[in-house]
Amino acid sequence: MKFVRMLPALRTGGGGQPILDKKSVAALDAKAIFESMKFDDLWEDAEMVEVLQYLKGNSGLEIPEEWKNVLPTKL
Repeated sequence: MKFVRMLPALRTGGGGQPILDKKSVAALDAKAIFESMKFDDLWEDAEMVEVLQYLKGNSGLEIPEEWKNVLPTKL
């Protein structure tokens, strides 16, 4: 719930965001970065379990087909 309350400020503020040049942006591949992540540690100290459970339980969430095999199957 903290994240939901913070979201409007995060969207408009952008504080702490690194300034990236075009070369750095081209090197970023969100899917590749996400695929390299390990989900054996669910970041309990960051309360990410609740976020992941919310996202997976959201009936209106539409996950692109190419991303479905990247997401953890169990939490």
